[in-house]
Amino acid sequence: MSRETFGAAVGQLIQQRRKAQGLTQIQLAEDAYGTSAKTRRISELEGGLVANPHPRTLDPLVAALGISNKELEACASRTSALPDPALDRAYREARNMIEAVARQFENANPASTLAELEDYLRSKAKEWSDLRARIERLDEADLDLADLKASAIDALDQGDYTEADEALQKAEETQLNGSALREVGKLVELRVTRGDVKLTAGDPTTALSHYFSAAEMLRPLSEARAADLLNEIAHALYESGRRSLRSHFEVAAKLLEKCLTFESIQGNKHQSSKTSYQISLIFRNEASLRSKGDRDRILYNEKAIQYAREAVTAFSSIEADSEEELFDLISAEIALGNSLFDKARFHRDAKTFEETVQMFRATVSRLSKLDGMYELKAHAANSLGSALMTSLEARKDTATSAALTEVIQSYKQAIAAAEQCSNTEVWGVAHGNMGGALILLAASTTDTEDAHFLRVRGISALQTAIETYPTVLFPMPHAQMHLRLGEALVQHGLKCSAELMELYLVRALGSYHLAANILDEERHPSDWAFIQAELSRIFFAHSHVAEAKIAKFDLDQSANHMKNAVRVHESMNSKKEAAACRKALKKIEEAQESEGRNPS
Repeated sequence: MSRETFGAAVGQLIQQRRKAQGLTQIQLAEDAYGTSAKTRRISELEGGLVANPHPRTLDPLVAALGISNKELEACASRTSALPDPALDRAYREARNMIEAVARQFENANPASTLAELEDYLRSKAKEWSDLRARIERLDEADLDLADLKASAIDALDQGDYTEADEALQKAEETQLNGSALREVGKLVELRVTRGDVKLTAGDPTTALSHYFSAAEMLRPLSEARAADLLNEIAHALYESGRRSLRSHFEVAAKLLEKCLTFESIQGNKHQSSKTSYQISLIFRNEASLRSKGDRDRILYNEKAIQYAREAVTAFSSIEADSEEELFDLISAEIALGNSLFDKARFHRDAKTFEETVQMFRATVSRLSKLDGMYELKAHAANSLGSALMTSLEARKDTATSAALTEVIQSYKQAIAAAEQCSNTEVWGVAHGNMGGALILLAASTTDTEDAHFLRVRGISALQTAIETYPTVLFPMPHAQMHLRLGEALVQHGLKCSAELMELYLVRALGSYHLAANILDEERHPSDWAFIQAELSRIFFAHSHVAEAKIAKFDLDQSANHMKNAVRVHESMNSKKEAAACRKALKKIEEAQESEGRNPS
């Protein structure tokens, strides 16, 4: 029989003590954290959703409620608390670093939940632990590096990356003076570790220099091994960047562009083509992180297209004698199609849309005749569906049932293929895309019951997609999917009865707030402004069914959010969007005036 977790036990204790003192969750949040914005943290704790919260996250609540250490120990003694070794060690040995990053996270994400903070601290603790372990593994058998290693570790524990790098530099110089060729590997590891420290400290330029010099150390011995090293670092940066709001895609691209200058790569057409394909993927991901008004978004998209074309051209000139070579060729074709699709979306270019659709249709047809390759089949079918649906929207065509049926069928094929190869990421994306298509199909369906069911199916598919994108792993896809879910919930809510409408509008508010935590005003102003306009729309809609006092509050909230949208669009010189928001704001202000003249 499983025992309750420490988080569940302490959550019960907090709830009991709070109720005994006659406090609401909002009041306790204000007492403990100084803001009601963190009410969700208390709800999450009391609901037992965090299995093993660290004492640091409990301190404000423990102090506010007067909970004793003895009571906390009693909770731990009767539960199945399993401490996180990496996190606990970080708190013991690098407490200053952990406290600093915790404050940074909470300042940047004031509405974050306790689980999100715990996940973030756990990832930073692992990052610190990995760096520390790499320094500890540096070989000191031949030279007296113990003191320098100890200095680097102490500096890392305090979060002083400059001092850590200086100690490693001295260790590197010491190693260099007495090393022979057999020692180059140790020097390379030192230099790469220095690069990792600089990257963690927010200095990508110096990090890139260290990575290049590490490869140059290897190059006289084996240029292929030097290229492998740059590939390994680039791959690690690419994967971590896809799962983070702070990417180092440009560093990864420059590492691979350096590989293309090596004679050993230039003389291997298959390897050079594969490298170009990888660079294309990196630039496409970099473009996706840019806001709609960012000029660099277009620049990175053009680079993605350039490298994808180079890869396709080179792969096509190679006679595909193996399944691997055919796989790489089709992968490059899909990458080119996706980059062209991005360009078509940016410019609303009907001709490029048509080129993209035809390319994906040909690829899907080609793959259908091949055994296996389910991962490529999933990607191609999903991309075809997206190209078809977006081209409909760009041309402002009426979304007919026949056109949307082809779109939905493509997504179904993508889901089926993803299930064959257990590709959670594509499976989730295809569900999200199909959810959007179902919502669009509902809008063109005249039968009320059919339309209602289509919207419910669409909302369900979007929620399924969100389950595959936990914030801590894929923050950007998670945010984008919540944007789409918010829109779907609003559309459905406005078609429901007043009671159900409120339920769906509240859920939409939650999705938009979650998206805004990631798509913030500083880094993604156009997305943030869109969210503000949608929040305004929700409050305005609710004001029509609320009693007078609540309606006044709704209209005030609606006006405030729309003013935010106007301000950001004007600052970005987005004239069309700003004008639309000003028009909406005028309508809200007229409703405020009317409400003031006719109080109930």
